[in-house]
Amino acid sequence: MLVDDQEGITGSQNIDILSFDFNMESGVFFTEPELISELSQVAEDWKKEATRYSPKIKGIGPVDLLLDFCFIFFEQAVKFFNRITA
Repeated sequence: MLVDDQEGITGSQNIDILSFDFNMESGVFFTEPELISELSQVAEDWKKEATRYSPKIKGIGPVDLLLDFCFIFFEQAVKFFNRITA
């Protein structure tokens, strides 16, 4: 992640409930200009190869609805068990 081309962080955390509430994650925060420049270049290269997300990309068939339901159920179960075991 880059913040205003002044600060950077790289690490193992994903943007999902497991990473925020359950898993042990690690990262490195830095402000060195050379590292910021390198991370910025990596991000720009990824953008060139990326496909812009659109809701039209995702299907709306029964399999998609079932997968969405399963993910939401699993996410809530992890939150619940995380609260009672913390």
